[in-house]
Amino acid sequence: MSAVQKDLDSYDQLKCFYCLCIIHFLRNLVPLQNAVTPEVYRAMLSLSSFEVQPDLEMTLRTVQTGGCNAKAWLKDKITGTKFALPVLYFLKSLIPCDIWKACPTTTNGNEQSHHNINHNGTSLTILGGIMHTQDYDDQMDASINMHATYGTHP
Repeated sequence: MSAVQKDLDSYDQLKCFYCLCIIHFLRNLVPLQNAVTPEVYRAMLSLSSFEVQPDLEMTLRTVQTGGCNAKAWLKDKITGTKFALPVLYFLKSLIPCDIWKACPTTTNGNEQSHHNINHNGTSLTILGGIMHTQDYDDQMDASINMHATYGTHP
């Protein structure tokens, strides 16, 4: 960890590596679509972007004009979950550009891996967990090799 990173608070530390899943962001935003004007909804959507906002303060003010649902949504992104806006909007994050662009925009792969690893057992002993994980890793390695060799997806 660099000297600069040591001086960061816990929220700034999150800004260095954490990105929110766009799928979950959109899933939580869609219910607000009918509660706000199209202009406010577009402003809300635009906050999840790599692109530079021409006027970020104006975008935030636009969302503020969207009524109590939009205000609550924005408050959550700025003060409720203090790292939410920076991990949605690239210019507020502390992630280098090339890493931000290379990061997946969804956590679905991680969620699927979590499901797969827990599919055959939870609440295992340490030895059972190690053996289960080894078995899972062997299965995934075989699957990767099958795909590399024959082009067959699992």
